[in-house]
Amino acid sequence: MNYGEYKKAYELLPKIEKSIEVKYGKSVLSPLEAEAMAEKITTFDQFGEVFPYNICVFYFYKAFLNLVYLKNNFYAAVLFHSGFKLTRKALTVGTSFFVEEADLLWQFQLHKGEANMREAIDSFQAVSDGKSVLKDDFINIEPTIDIKTQARVKLNLLKSFSTKPRLRESFFPMGSVRRKLAKSLVRKLSKIN
Repeated sequence: MNYGEYKKAYELLPKIEKSIEVKYGKSVLSPLEAEAMAEKITTFDQFGEVFPYNICVFYFYKAFLNLVYLKNNFYAAVLFHSGFKLTRKALTVGTSFFVEEADLLWQFQLHKGEANMREAIDSFQAVSDGKSVLKDDFINIEPTIDIKTQARVKLNLLKSFSTKPRLRESFFPMGSVRRKLAKSLVRKLSKIN
């Protein structure tokens, strides 16, 4: 994975998942179930009984694989979110033992944001183009001009925001007034869906 060999990593994924499942059960591979299991953990030893100690790294690589290779932005965001929660728990019960996880904690949040932004761009693009977002496509209903226009505006905003460093920097410089503006923008972007 670290060398961009995503195809090989994807081919190895079922084997890795099977080895985890055999020892720890299928639940640790389910993001929502794993989060619920992690909430109950209070000690380092208990963490190792419930999860493999490298579960956070596994979640990161699986999420990243979904983001960059499989282009499954929604599932990548879910995995990044769960990975963040598992990592936070790991660091809570054993900070000195989870060195790599200390770095991963914020990478989970960073890439979750990227996955959500990519998913939003894909959704706005589909609406803007009038494409069905239903997998079976048996319903053929065109979005109204107003909905298409809203989607195009939001799509352009997100694309501009994600690809133009100067625009990003104008929203996130130092200073309390600018931070308030940035927080306002983030709130507005979160209401887009």
